[in-house]
Amino acid sequence: MIETIEFQDPSKANGVINLTWLKVTDPTQEEINQLLQDYPMPEDFITGGLDGYEVPRTESFTDQMGQLKQLYIFLHPLKQEESHKMDIYTVVPISFIMMDDKVITVSQKDLPILADFATTFIENPLHQNDALSFLLSLFWLIAQRYIVLLTEIDQRIHYLEHQAIHSSDKDIFYELIGLNKGLVFFETAIEGNRSILESIKNSLNQEENMIKHQSLLRDVQVEQHQAHVMIYESKSLIEKLSDMISNVINFNLNNIMKVLTSWTILLTIPTILGGLWGMNVALPLEKNPMAFLILNVLCIIVMIAIYFYLKKNKML
Repeated sequence: MIETIEFQDPSKANGVINLTWLKVTDPTQEEINQLLQDYPMPEDFITGGLDGYEVPRTESFTDQMGQLKQLYIFLHPLKQEESHKMDIYTVVPISFIMMDDKVITVSQKDLPILADFATTFIENPLHQNDALSFLLSLFWLIAQRYIVLLTEIDQRIHYLEHQAIHSSDKDIFYELIGLNKGLVFFETAIEGNRSILESIKNSLNQEENMIKHQSLLRDVQVEQHQAHVMIYESKSLIEKLSDMISNVINFNLNNIMKVLTSWTILLTIPTILGGLWGMNVALPLEKNPMAFLILNVLCIIVMIAIYFYLKKNKML
């Protein structure tokens, strides 16, 4: 699907269109061919945003008319709800193709940030209604999305930490594995996005564009750095939480074995007494009609005595 969105300069009454955005979502092969015909460029400029294994990269191409087309591929964070009440965190690529007065975004899914981006871009007081401002604004929203999902992961880690103290349920392990996997995806993506940001920064003209877009570029750098720090902290927390869960499980297992051993000792007493008085030899009380009752009372007294002994020495 191809959607065309036009941005006008609000300061001018003639309604001049400063920028045109072609929002391409899960295009068919016919739509891809049409784009390549209207805007000559390598096909991987468009298909890069559809490849789930694509990595952040930048590339430029000059067509026969001398028009420069710059490609930037970012990795956008995505939260997917799966079965077993687990959330899967992953990343998906977005192709951003920048021309003089047009930008093309290509993605495999209709991402939430792209759905509302037109309004967000217009309302941003720092935007300049040009392709570079559009690119930096999109980059800022992607970095913000990382921070939102990393905050969710951090909250989930603290919840699992509380749960692990009272339970060693296997679902905790499965969720930790999922969170750690998501953090690996996020860390790789943010490192790649950071390299793209450095490429954008180096390509800016120090006298013109850098000054013009300095505030927006600085905001993007701040968000990127914050996301990177949050990933490092979350990975450290997961590592510590995994160690803590292992210690809790070992502690609980030791307690269970201690209790089972103590009860085995207690239940062995009636077996020993019953075995002794069941021998075919002369035994005390064998002719006493109250022998069975006396033996039961003796077993109970000995078991109570041993129970309090084990309790006193914290073995039960």
